[in-house]
Amino acid sequence: MLLQVNFYLDYKSSFMSFDKTKIKVYHSDEGYNRYAGKYDKDTAHLDSIDQGFLAFIGRNLDGKRVLDVGCGTGRQTIRLFQRGVKIEGVDISEEMLNVLKKKCPQIPVKQGDVQY
Repeated sequence: MLLQVNFYLDYKSSFMSFDKTKIKVYHSDEGYNRYAGKYDKDTAHLDSIDQGFLAFIGRNLDGKRVLDVGCGTGRQTIRLFQRGVKIEGVDISEEMLNVLKKKCPQIPVKQGDVQY
C-alpha cells in the first residue's frame, strides 16, 4: 500500500514552500526496499557512532543472544556477529535484508513487521 503525502520542498532554503519539487512518502517496507541499494553508502558517516555504541555496551559479548529489530542492511548486526554475539535480524524491508544476506550470509534473518 502506497502512502502518498503531497507537499513541496524549496531546496534553496530549509522551509516548506508550494512551488518546487513534489515529494512522495512511502510506507516503510516500500520506502526501504527502494532505498536499500544506496543505504550503506548514504549512512557510512555513522560508522564512528556505531564504534562508540559497541564500546559503550561492553567488551565481553561472546555468546550473548541478541535479536536486532530493524536490522536493515546489518551495519551494527554484522559488527556484533563479528564480536561473537549470537544474533538474528528482523526487518520490514526484504531488500534491506537481501543486502545483509549478501554481506554476511551466516546471520539468520526474517522479514517482518514488529509491533508492540
